[in-house]
Amino acid sequence: MAWIKDIFAPEQRKWEDFYRNRWSYDKIVRSTHGVNCTGSCSWNIYVKNGIVTWEMQALDYPILDRELPPYEPRGCQRGISYSWYVYSPLRVKYPYMRGALLDLWRDAKREHVDDPVAAWKSVVTNPESRKRYHRARGKGGFRRVSWPEVNELMAAANISTVQEHGPDRIVGFSPIPAMSMVSYAAGSRLMQLMGGVSMSFYDWYCDLPPASPEIWGEQTDVAESADWFNSKFIAVVGSNVLMTRTPDAHFLVEARHKGAKVVVFSPDFSMTSKIADEWVPLNQGQDAAYWMAVSHVILKEAFVDRSVPYFHDYLKKYSDAPFVVMLEEAGDGKYRPGRLLRASDIAAHSGEENAEWKLFMLDAASGKLRMPQGTVGHRWQSQKGRWNLKLEDADGVAIDPALTLDGANSVPVLFSDFTDGTSSVFRRAGADDDGRDRRRPGPGHDRAGAAVRAIRRSPAWARSRASGQPVTTTIVCRSHRPGRSSSRACARPTSSASPVNGRRPPRRAAASARSSSVPASITGTTTTSSIGPRSRRSSSPAVSALTAVV
Repeated sequence: MAWIKDIFAPEQRKWEDFYRNRWSYDKIVRSTHGVNCTGSCSWNIYVKNGIVTWEMQALDYPILDRELPPYEPRGCQRGISYSWYVYSPLRVKYPYMRGALLDLWRDAKREHVDDPVAAWKSVVTNPESRKRYHRARGKGGFRRVSWPEVNELMAAANISTVQEHGPDRIVGFSPIPAMSMVSYAAGSRLMQLMGGVSMSFYDWYCDLPPASPEIWGEQTDVAESADWFNSKFIAVVGSNVLMTRTPDAHFLVEARHKGAKVVVFSPDFSMTSKIADEWVPLNQGQDAAYWMAVSHVILKEAFVDRSVPYFHDYLKKYSDAPFVVMLEEAGDGKYRPGRLLRASDIAAHSGEENAEWKLFMLDAASGKLRMPQGTVGHRWQSQKGRWNLKLEDADGVAIDPALTLDGANSVPVLFSDFTDGTSSVFRRAGADDDGRDRRRPGPGHDRAGAAVRAIRRSPAWARSRASGQPVTTTIVCRSHRPGRSSSRACARPTSSASPVNGRRPPRRAAASARSSSVPASITGTTTTSSIGPRSRRSSSPAVSALTAVV
């Protein structure tokens, strides 16, 4: 190795060339990272010889409002490493098809040379070939194919489905509109022209908050994230803002500096939980029961026990509470809630355009049914300008919606009871009733009835210990054993409190909780116990309803 010669010349500083070359660039391109993200953060992409060398967050966002924090810098760790994915050897650049299906398709094409639809039908209608590529799923075995070949297969499969079952059996997804309107429009337009079903990208991710479109009629048409800064109370449910909304997370943190209270509802101590004022560890499946309990408390305190004008005005203007609900006969002189009353149900209004999509309110002043503007039927009718939230009818006459039909003509109404995980019902007493709670058992009532009766005999109580920690008494059901009745196994009330550093509270706290006489409604920390032989952190339907029952 005598030909190797070490050159030691520190004054030349040659080692710095590598560093300089690494960060040198020819031009800067403005771009964003739109794959599976709606953040639309502005990035400066530094390019050299047509290759991305590095990226940096843009710092030229305009000031929206002097009273709001600035938007910049926007970006996250996933975005700044995006170029690694672009040049990754694992990046999928070509279409791939499972080998078992590819072999079957090519064999079928040789038998049906000029008819790809017939070739596809021969594959899917043959039990043996169908079983072959079905059993290959989940085992890898992908092979690279050309775009013309895979496009022909997909087209033949869609046409075959339309011919055999109809176009509405074709269901497709498109990219997020915020990512690329052109890509989104291409997919959705294809589905519409074909007569198929264009699913929302929320259906793809399974993360649509359904209450938003169900109540307000618009799909997550929510305020800009900067508006969080103007909030005084923020409830974070089903979202991990610091993880999945990194560019907007600073507005949530800055809102706390302004005095907002942040409460996170999450089964795990998430990244967002650590910056919250309170963390409520709801278990999986308990969200609906918890928020129904919240709704119950709001209605009781702002509508039943006392009249809050602001709340009444909000219900009338912005909710569907005033719309009239039809009652269906349930036998024995009882009724159950049905669908909303439509204009098509009333002879005098059946001739209305889009009558099946227009609803009624009861005017408190006149006691008559009135048709407000703003329903779906008004949105799509020929005459425009009637789709609004004005409490007026088609003639412009003001409506004062009634929020209750209490009176001498009230009747007993049955409501579904989900507290025991069965289809039993309870009745709301009418004017001629004694007001007692009568429940009609449904399937499975005998199985869970003992536990439910134990809960109702022993309602939850709450009090605070000397340390201020809330203690909640619930029902603990020990594992069922052979020869032991469910009533004996499930009827023992005990106490559970929030663990501190993973340790259970002392028994003295349990005794003090049982002796308390303060009913529990919604506490800062909600702990429940399971019904049946499941763990204390069970997410069974019965446990989910405990917060509403107590």
